Amino acid sequence: MCRSRKRHGITIVELLVVISIIGMLLALLLPAVIASRERARAMQCANHLRNLGLAMVGEATARGHFPGAGYFSAGAVQDRHNWVVAPLPRIERRDVQALWNFDKLYEDPGNRSLSATQINVLICPDDDSFVPGEGNLSYVVNLGVGWTVPSDCPAIWRSASSPTPGIHPIDLNGNGVVCPANESADGAPSDRDLYYRMGLFFLENWPMSFGSHRHHSLDSVRDGLSRTIMLSENVRAGYDAASGATWASPRPRASAFVLSGYICENAKCAAGNVNLAKANDHSGGPWSYEAINSGLREKEGQAPWPNSFHPGGVNVLFADGHLQFLSEDVEGRVYAALVSPLGVGLIGPLAQPPVGDL
Repeated sequence: MCRSRKRHGITIVELLVVISIIGMLLALLLPAVIASRERARAMQCANHLRNLGLAMVGEATARGHFPGAGYFSAGAVQDRHNWVVAPLPRIERRDVQALWNFDKLYEDPGNRSLSATQINVLICPDDDSFVPGEGNLSYVVNLGVGWTVPSDCPAIWRSASSPTPGIHPIDLNGNGVVCPANESADGAPSDRDLYYRMGLFFLENWPMSFGSHRHHSLDSVRDGLSRTIMLSENVRAGYDAASGATWASPRPRASAFVLSGYICENAKCAAGNVNLAKANDHSGGPWSYEAINSGLREKEGQAPWPNSFHPGGVNVLFADGHLQFLSEDVEGRVYAALVSPLGVGLIGPLAQPPVGDL
């Protein structure tokens, strides 16, 4: 004799309700998880910059001066190495520095192979150009207003997106004389004098017993170590497959950041031609291509300005070792003053008031 049994289960409607509830919970939780991961990456990025900055301060203390932004052979444009090589033992990569051959060029197979070593402290987790196993670099040194061309003449770099891209000599004292062979013919202060006062790092010669030697020290930063930017993020620096640049490349676009060259109209810093507000101005002029976070859509190695994917600004490390988040909307005169280690020593059209007075 068969007895009927009542079957128990869920209906299609009930199943849809459960799926809807799970979907709503995921929709609520997913943004929180994503935000938490973003905060963790941002914190790790800041910690890497802080550790790298402390290593640089330690190097400046031990050596008596900061390393050069990049080193080149005296009398010839031959790449040697950049600022990263000096503090390697202080970021726990003494093994890499011990194998570096300082008597050979950066392109030497041995040195080039070493520079492809992945060193995590040099990489911001938010750097979208990161390539595993290559010589990535997300942090750059303060090169001031620009760099020097082979004739040791101060020059500026203008964005490839600006009306006049490329490298241009700059007349910093505005007297119409641009880098004469005899510096005394340029008057006082000369273009080279002003160039030294506007940046913390420079392109130098190797060996250091020859050619230029401009290295700043902790004692030469007259504006105050806590008010002078030493390092910044730039996710458009470092490894570039097209140029072959790695974290050891002395080329300034791969390892440093600069102020906008548009602070001086037509690259002549004469009275009436200087507008330091253009050092960070997103208003739409050609200088806006060279403001903070303006290079995020530029090609790798083509945007030597502070760039990060942190909303609203970039992390910077000051010369006393403290970290600060710098707004991408910081007033240009303030930004220029924070870049210059000797801003109070500038005279004439480029004169800068102390940061506290802005």
